[in-house]
Amino acid sequence: MAYNLNCSTKAMVLCFFFILLVLPFNSAFLCEDSSDCQTLLKFKEGLTSDPKGHLQTWNKANPLCNWTGITCHPQLEDRVIGLELIDMGLLGRISPFISNLSLLTTLSLQSNGFHGSIPSSLGKLAELAFLNFSSNKLEGNIPGSLHGCQSLEVLDLTYNNLSGVIPEELGWVKNLTYLALGVNRLSGVLPSSLSNLTELTQLILPVNYFTGKIPPELGALRRLEILNLHTNYLEGPIPAAIGNCTALREIMLLENSLSGEIPSDLFAKLKNMQKMYMSSNNLSGKIPVTLSNLSQLILFDVSLNNLEGEVPTGLGMLKNLENFYLHSNNLSGGPGFLTALTNCSYLQKLHLGSCLFTGNIPSSIGNLSKDLYYLNLFNNRITGSLPDSIGNLSGLVTLYLSDNHLEGKIPASFGKLSSLQRLYLGNNRIIGPIPDNLGMMSSLGLLEFGNNSIGGSIPPSLGNLSQLRYLDLSRNRLSGKFPIELTQCSLMMLLDLSFNSLQGSVPVQIDQFSNLALSLNLSNNNFEGQLPASIGKLVSVQAIDLSDNKFSGVITSLIGSCISLLYLNMSNNMFEGTIPESLKSVTQLEVLDLSRNQLNGTVPIWLAKEQTIKNLNLSYNRLSGEVPDTGSIKFFNRSSLLGNVGLCGGSALLGLPPCQVQKRKHKIRKSVLYYLVAAVALVCVLVPVFVYFFRRKHDSKPQDGMLIVMGSPSHHGCRTFTQRELEIATGEFNEAHLLGRGSFGSVYKAIIDDGRTTVAAKVLHGDSIKSHKVFKREWQILSEIKHRNLVRMVGYTWVTQFKALILEYIGNGNLAQHLYPGGLEEGACELTLRERMSIAIDVASGLEYLQEGCPVQIIHCDLKPENVLIDNDMVAHVADFGIGKLISADKPKELHVSTTWFLRGSIGYIPPEYGQGVEVSAKGDVYSFGVMVLEMITRKRPTSNVFSDEVDLRKWVNSSYPDHVLDVVDGTLKEIKSTNGALDELEKCCTQMLDVGLMCTEENPQNRPAMSFVAHKLKQCLESSKFM
Repeated sequence: MAYNLNCSTKAMVLCFFFILLVLPFNSAFLCEDSSDCQTLLKFKEGLTSDPKGHLQTWNKANPLCNWTGITCHPQLEDRVIGLELIDMGLLGRISPFISNLSLLTTLSLQSNGFHGSIPSSLGKLAELAFLNFSSNKLEGNIPGSLHGCQSLEVLDLTYNNLSGVIPEELGWVKNLTYLALGVNRLSGVLPSSLSNLTELTQLILPVNYFTGKIPPELGALRRLEILNLHTNYLEGPIPAAIGNCTALREIMLLENSLSGEIPSDLFAKLKNMQKMYMSSNNLSGKIPVTLSNLSQLILFDVSLNNLEGEVPTGLGMLKNLENFYLHSNNLSGGPGFLTALTNCSYLQKLHLGSCLFTGNIPSSIGNLSKDLYYLNLFNNRITGSLPDSIGNLSGLVTLYLSDNHLEGKIPASFGKLSSLQRLYLGNNRIIGPIPDNLGMMSSLGLLEFGNNSIGGSIPPSLGNLSQLRYLDLSRNRLSGKFPIELTQCSLMMLLDLSFNSLQGSVPVQIDQFSNLALSLNLSNNNFEGQLPASIGKLVSVQAIDLSDNKFSGVITSLIGSCISLLYLNMSNNMFEGTIPESLKSVTQLEVLDLSRNQLNGTVPIWLAKEQTIKNLNLSYNRLSGEVPDTGSIKFFNRSSLLGNVGLCGGSALLGLPPCQVQKRKHKIRKSVLYYLVAAVALVCVLVPVFVYFFRRKHDSKPQDGMLIVMGSPSHHGCRTFTQRELEIATGEFNEAHLLGRGSFGSVYKAIIDDGRTTVAAKVLHGDSIKSHKVFKREWQILSEIKHRNLVRMVGYTWVTQFKALILEYIGNGNLAQHLYPGGLEEGACELTLRERMSIAIDVASGLEYLQEGCPVQIIHCDLKPENVLIDNDMVAHVADFGIGKLISADKPKELHVSTTWFLRGSIGYIPPEYGQGVEVSAKGDVYSFGVMVLEMITRKRPTSNVFSDEVDLRKWVNSSYPDHVLDVVDGTLKEIKSTNGALDELEKCCTQMLDVGLMCTEENPQNRPAMSFVAHKLKQCLESSKFM
């Protein structure tokens, strides 16, 4: 027994040494003898970067089948059948030697940084079934030789820079089931040979430069389930033959130039259709009555076309309908079809705005789906009164009924809409009082009743609306006093009570509007008494208009504490005393109107030094003394100081008399001169007074159709610049003036107005701008948008071969440059936690205004640190909002954004639902913002090399939340707070911030919060912080 044991032990030892000797040799032998191994090593040699070290396993000492991303043949171990290197940050060119992997069935290099062309030799891979090169930087043509891959079933080349045409030869790869070439620079017509791909289930070709017509031959693709051709330059009619693709579930033809009528056969045969996107084309004719045949339809969008006639009444057959968009067409008739829609029990969004609908809203509207959260009848010709039954729509979040001919009273039943956040009833003919029970709408954040005939007083119950941020009651017949209870709405950002008959004094509690950041407009009322000093606590407000009231007394010096003011109008009152010296602290002030008061004293010397004021009016007061002839004041004209008979001096433009009169030789000449001066002065006073009262008589009532935009100092239209002006302002577009390049164009620093003003000139890629008229109209809408945290638009240039936008200049870099000095994640970042929190609040406030405060909602679609500019006071300004809208030249009234824009977003910040073809929404911007918050706290880019396909920034943060937050917090923050026992406070603040970021990046858009909630949450976080 002992002998046997001893032999067994020796055998084991010999076996062990044999394995140690043989294994390395065997591995090397395997690689040396394997052509596939040699091919892969040549592929590796062609790479310029492997930042995550994934290919370290690719060496001769390691068995081939153990290499990262390699799948070997089950029987032939030295042969490779799969090469999958996904999202590894690899850079370099795709080696043509890959074609030597003759048994390869799967080749996936998606989400890397490969550049150069696609090797034509890939056509030799006869066994290849799956080819995915998406999300790289490949360029050049699609090689026609790919038709040699006769086993190919999936070809995905989306998100590259490929150009040229689709090769006819692709139509010969008859086993293809999935063909995706979207988001490239492909052009030419769609080849009819695509009709040979009879196994095809998905054809994805969006966001390219395809022209010509949609080939009717595509009707041969009987198995096609998804057809995506959106955002191209396709024209002509929609082929009726598409109706033969009976398996179609989704069709996306939006944002082309398609024309003609919608074929009725399209609706008659496509029984499986679930989603139809045909918006932003030139389609005409009627909506086919066969629409009711699409019993599986979930989404139908034909908005922004030229459709006419009445809406079919058979819509009740669409039992699964959730989203129905008809807005911005010439559709007419009464809204009686709403009754049919009451059978659509899943209906969530109904957009019928900007059409020609007439007649009354049926009472059956109250029977619409309880899931309906968005209802828009904006800008039609609807008459009659508002039905009480609207109060039954308990799920409503947004209700647009403005710009119609509605009359009668506001139903008290509206008070039951407890979920309603936005209510638009402006520009109608509504009368009667505001119902007291509107104060029960606990979720209401925006209330717009402007330009009606509403009477009575403002109900104190509105003070119960704790979420109210925007209140517009302007241009009505309201009377009574300013209710003190209204100041309890502490989140208020915009308040417009102008053009009413309100009286009494402004309550001292007005300082409770601590979040008032946009506008306070009390103009054209009968307010009287002194302006309360507490108004000085409105430190964030950008526009104050108190004109045309009966205010008296001195202007409080605390008005200078409103340091964010851009616009201040206190004209046509009875203010007296001097112009407050404290106003010089308002360094961003652009418009100052104190005309037609009883102010005395001199023109302050600080006005001569102030460079930001573009519009100054001190006329018709009792000012006296010498006017400075320096600084910006010398550029104003005589109307700025007219009617102040005691003023003298100044520049010639002011037309004032000199301050020193020369000695006269003869007394008689002196007397005559006095008489002449008096006569001229009398004429100068009487003529303007006559003109003034004449104009007031004719202009006391607003003109029909007048555009009143709150938060904007004035509406003077677009300021235009010539190309030559911009060439001079930018030093002939000198590289020294270049601020950056983006997807829409290059941005230059420009000096205008004789060197007094610095702006940013964004020179656009003009080949996609088609209409000057539409471009100008959209620019006018966007130029009225003014918010402390949004980059303001100043003007534009339009000539045949040159287009540019002129924007506010923010000169302290962008958030990315502050987070990553030198462009690196390593190294120190000087941003404190408090600064990061403040920047997050600034961005949230800007987004909140775009989503909830604008007359039309604007979706950014490319929010990222590079589009957040920081000024010298470390205030953040969101840039590039609405720029894509100008490029796309959509129709007016609705800044509609569709699936186009997720494709123009930035990788890492794009919400996951956009990759599934979901229409873009405000919730998408919430997601991008959430990613930014996570990035600001961790200082990790979402595209950082530390992340993989399995673990992204959100998952990485979530793995440490909430118990180990400091594991993911930016190291520079921990270094700063490592002393004085501050780590606990740091952890608390970062936990709160990351909580917001994680909420905003929820995968389900419906679970993401509104930006108003986010902004409020962040402010609470900052207020509770002990970091100062």
